[in-house]
Amino acid sequence: MVALASVTLVLLGGAAAVWLTSNLRAVKIVIMGVGAMASGLVAYFEWRTNLRHRMLAETQHHRPAA
Repeated sequence: MVALASVTLVLLGGAAAVWLTSNLRAVKIVIMGVGAMASGLVAYFEWRTNLRHRMLAETQHHRPAA
């Protein structure tokens, strides 16, 4: 989420200069795509880590007493 927020701030800061050239628009589109992909990857790995922790906690909870 932090990565998406920082990319958004950069894009908003550069929005005033977009009208100067069409190349800036292309760069902006690429940055938005990369930012979305990075945010998705971060969210996926956080979800996977949380799932792993829940699975490990569940298996430790149901261990038979020795």
